[in-house]
Amino acid sequence: MFTLSGLWIWLFLFIIFIIMELLTNDIIVIWFAIGSVSAAFINLLGGSFGLQIVTFSVTSLLTLFVTRPKIVNYLKKTNIQTNSKAIIGKTGIVIKDISPHQVGKVKVIGQVWSAFAEGTIAKGTEVHILDIEGVKAFVRKK
Repeated sequence: MFTLSGLWIWLFLFIIFIIMELLTNDIIVIWFAIGSVSAAFINLLGGSFGLQIVTFSVTSLLTLFVTRPKIVNYLKKTNIQTNSKAIIGKTGIVIKDISPHQVGKVKVIGQVWSAFAEGTIAKGTEVHILDIEGVKAFVRKK
């Protein structure tokens, strides 16, 4: 039988789970919010409190273990690199000679970077950014 108090419990839990999700850096609590909505639906259909608990548990765990990995994987793929790693693979121009024993300078995407290489690279040469080590770009002649 439908009970208003049971509906309020699930609504309260839904709000708590949403607030908790907003306060975390990971997608983990939202699945329990979905479970509380499914349990509230069972309450509206007149299901027993035991059935509501089972529905909440099964829905929460299924969405957590089946859906979460796919969403997390999707979100990782759509991350835009905004840090120093964003220049890896780009082309730059040497603006100060680079030698094995002397750090030079490279201009990449409008930014000047300290750079080093295995060999000597003269000013004006196009280079390929291979990696970032600390604050220096590791480069190779293009």
